[in-house]
Amino acid sequence: MLKHYWQLVVAFAVYIVSHAYLMIKMAAEKQSFSLDMIELYIPGLFSLLSLILIAPIIRKQTTSARRFILFLLAVSLSLFASKESGEGDPVSVTILTVAFQLAALYFLLFVEAILKEQQLDLGSLSAWLSAFSWVTLLFIGFNIGNYFASWVPSYVVNNSMLVHFSFSIFAALGIIAWQYNRTENTDHKSFLKWMMIVPAIAFVPFIVIYVLPYVAAGVDGLDQIAVFSLFALPYGYTRLLMNRQLFDFDFVLSRFFYYSVQSVIPAFLLAVIIYSVAEKFIIPFAAALLIMALSFLMKEQFDFFIRNSLFQDRKNMVQGIEILAGKLSAVMKTDELERMFALEVLHALHPSALFITEKRNGEWLIRHAEGAVPAVPSEAQRLLMARDREKGLLVHQQWLGIQLFERSEQNIYLWIGPKKNGLRWNISEKAWLLAGVPYVRLVADNLQVAQKKMEELEVQAMNHSPGTIRLLLAISEKERRRLAADLHDSVLQEQFIVQRKLERLARSEHLKDTLLKDVKEIQRDMKQVTRHIRETCQELRPVFLQEEGLRGTLEELFSRFKLTSDIYLQCDIDLPSHYRSDQDKELAVYRIVQELLHNARKHSKASRLSISVWEESETLFLDYLDNGIGFDMSCMDEQGNQMGISGIKEKVAMLSGYVEWMTSPNGGVQVQMTLPGWRE
Repeated sequence: MLKHYWQLVVAFAVYIVSHAYLMIKMAAEKQSFSLDMIELYIPGLFSLLSLILIAPIIRKQTTSARRFILFLLAVSLSLFASKESGEGDPVSVTILTVAFQLAALYFLLFVEAILKEQQLDLGSLSAWLSAFSWVTLLFIGFNIGNYFASWVPSYVVNNSMLVHFSFSIFAALGIIAWQYNRTENTDHKSFLKWMMIVPAIAFVPFIVIYVLPYVAAGVDGLDQIAVFSLFALPYGYTRLLMNRQLFDFDFVLSRFFYYSVQSVIPAFLLAVIIYSVAEKFIIPFAAALLIMALSFLMKEQFDFFIRNSLFQDRKNMVQGIEILAGKLSAVMKTDELERMFALEVLHALHPSALFITEKRNGEWLIRHAEGAVPAVPSEAQRLLMARDREKGLLVHQQWLGIQLFERSEQNIYLWIGPKKNGLRWNISEKAWLLAGVPYVRLVADNLQVAQKKMEELEVQAMNHSPGTIRLLLAISEKERRRLAADLHDSVLQEQFIVQRKLERLARSEHLKDTLLKDVKEIQRDMKQVTRHIRETCQELRPVFLQEEGLRGTLEELFSRFKLTSDIYLQCDIDLPSHYRSDQDKELAVYRIVQELLHNARKHSKASRLSISVWEESETLFLDYLDNGIGFDMSCMDEQGNQMGISGIKEKVAMLSGYVEWMTSPNGGVQVQMTLPGWRE
């Protein structure tokens, strides 16, 4: 590990010493606040931000993360050393010469590493970058030597450093663009787009407004403005390295363009005002347009992510619908739905009056009334409801009405009276009502469908319909599987964790003998509990059924019964191993046998029992016999519920079969089951 991080250790040492030297030099100088802002505070803020972000990045332990850290350190030193270097301080010149060139090199190497980690084919690029690295190091050495020996004029060296830096940045952007054009993977395209936009935002302003004027005409550009764009680097690439969750730039740019169009007129007016005072128009207009568009974009993000947690506002469209939807999920009846929505309207819109009405048997009924409500809807309101075909908003004076839903071919309407402040209903309040009612209609429709189905199921259940029993059994099996999964994924895993802790505790040398004995006893108990949970999971979810079929699953069930019970079991299974019946049928038979064995263990007090399962002429037969205490057949309904007999009967009915019980007090129990059409 030290082999990979020696560069970071050296870089941090140089970084700390260099920063300390530069801070001492700059602190001894007296200058204005504006110069301090550009030459001290902004570089200091960039360095502080970089150090904060380096802490989580260094844990990634990847080549790209290490090179990005080196890149951030080099950029930070370059910013800090630029002022003192311009004044001719030899140490500062050396720091800037090394850090500025290494920043460009490390950025190229970072791009190479992160593209490799994305498993993109770079071809011969690695060899070219290796050669370029050596050229850069030689170039740095030459520049440092030239400062002291003056082999070539200083402006040539300065220009060559800027050209080298710009070439490195554009080479990195070219590599990313080349990969973007040749890849067809959508995920890679999003990643590469992010890789291009972040350095473009950070470096292009610096190159355009400082490097080009300086190299072309020897003019110092607005480097203090370009510094601000560099803050895109630590945020953009830290986000990429830490969680790989990228911005949707297409969406952000479209929203920025939309808000820019909205900002044109106010930005123009503001620029006109500034022009009348300072006789400048273009820069104030561009700055105002940019600031306003960004402000609108930030407000949109604030409204979505923060406003809901700070301000509970039911009139807010998104938040109001979220609150309403959350409450609708708990509603089980249409009457409850009406009451809940009426209360939500009262809290959100604050009307002075509210009622829900419907016409039944020629009479208008009013319920859930609040405030000054008439005994019946007015003539105008009744006329509006009679003519309502669009199910939209009905307006009568200062009353608003809307159809909530239909029930038994009758329309249910909500009416809210004038606002308490006497003003008219505004667009936002009307929009809230129009947005919330469709959710109410959807829930009402689902509730009515569910109620109708429940009524049908009740009728079918009373008639012992096989279809209904099959549905109820399917629901029961689904719940069994869910419970088994919960036991396995939560309780059983927690048991394993506790067992591991007990094992570590038992190995402790500082544990007293009495406590060690207790710990080992607890270990034995925990293992027994774990075994019981495993068995319960197996009984709830017979995993062998899908793989081994009914025969293999019954054999496994009988084996477990013999191991855990004192009852002697004689079993005979004569089923073809190569043929599989319908899995629902096999599962029902498995549950029947499981229930018979459970009853034998819990109620029969038998010493021996026998079970035979065989197939003949596409009919499945099951014969059960024990020598237990039996029960009184005349009390079968009462005792049957306790012994699961009714459940067995329902499963047999679902399979269109029949079952016969033969028993008497102290005479044991015999069960004969026949399931015709077993292979259908």
